[in-house]
Formats: sequence, C-alpha cells, structure tokens
Amino acid sequence: SICRRGGTSNQVSRPSDPETRMISAVMPAYNAVKHISEAIESLLRQTYRDFELLILDDGSTDGTLRIIQEYARKDPRVHVETQTNQGVSVAANRLTQIARYDWIARLDADDVALPRRLELQMAAVSAHPDVVAWGGAVHHINDAGRVLGLGRCGPTSVEAFQEQRASGDVVCVYHPTALLRRDVVNKAGGYDPNLYVGEDLDLFERMGEYG
Repeated sequence: SICRRGGTSNQVSRPSDPETRMISAVMPAYNAVKHISEAIESLLRQTYRDFELLILDDGSTDGTLRIIQEYARKDPRVHVETQTNQGVSVAANRLTQIARYDWIARLDADDVALPRRLELQMAAVSAHPDVVAWGGAVHHINDAGRVLGLGRCGPTSVEAFQEQRASGDVVCVYHPTALLRRDVVNKAGGYDPNLYVGEDLDLFERMGEYG
C-alpha cells in the first residue's frame, strides 16, 4: 500500500462462515476531495474482486460526498453513508457495524492500495487462519505522489508477535494496510471514539488480547 504522511486466554476461534472469502473495505472520509478519487480507484482496481466498499462521509464541507455518490452510481460494490462530523473513530466504528463480511480492510481517503493488496492478504488468511490482523509495508508519498521511502512495522511471525507482547511493546501494523477480523474488532470494543490520533494503535493493542 501507499500511505500519505500527514495468543492468550482470550483467544478466539477462526470464522466458519462460507462468506469468509468476502471483504468489507471501509473508508471514512472528511474533506478529502483532493485524493479520494485516487483512493477509491485503487480499491476498485484490485485483482481481488470479492469485496464491498463502504465509504462514510463524515460531514464534509467540500465536494467529497458528490464524488463518493458518483462512484456508487457506477459500481454496485460502492455504498455511501453520511453523518455529521464526529471524527474518524466514530466513522470507522459505524462502518464496521454496517459491514457484512468477516474481514475489514482499512484505507483512508488519502491513501492508495497497490493492485494486489487484497489478493495477497487473503492468500495469507488462507495459509494462517488464526491470525486476527494483517498488514503490509508502505511507500510513504508526499502530496504530489512522489515516493519518499519504504516503511515496515509489525511482527512477521507468531514468535515475534509473542516476544513483542511479552516485552510490553505495542504490536501494530500500518493502518492503511490493515486487514482485520471484524468479530475481533467488535470483541475488542472497536476504535475509541475519544481518540482522534493513535486510534489504530489503541485498537491493535486490545486486539492483541485475542490473537
């Protein structure tokens, strides 16, 4: 993905629903007119096609809602929600509740997913069904789209995850690459609506109690 700068006693069982191959991609958006088309296009062009795209306009005052609605008219996978401005955590929680499928793919309205993101992540899900959150490396880009560098974070094995948890480190992935088990997001309590910064780190820390 491309991102613009700006095991315990609570272990859960893996989902058994036949629609576990489907994904609910969720995108909160607020005054995102400059980049949201690129973000939406990056999902609609995924090599993996089995997803719905839920976009919530969080009370934008620019043309964001109009752009979202135009994509919804063109592609039946795109669904539009609106609310008065309440912040990204509230918006993401609402989209997670609306989502129909077991896996939540996060992308913000100023980020870009590389074409095989969902394909590769769902292959990983098939190979390691007990993992509750996936992420990937990112290219950091500036406002003009120029690549500034490559970023990596998060453990790359169960053993590394366990070591980080045991040492008290917050286990995280880059939020614009996150693929999350919806049931575990809900068990962990979702995003903290009082947080406008670091809401992803807080959620991942709580999800780590479950897998």
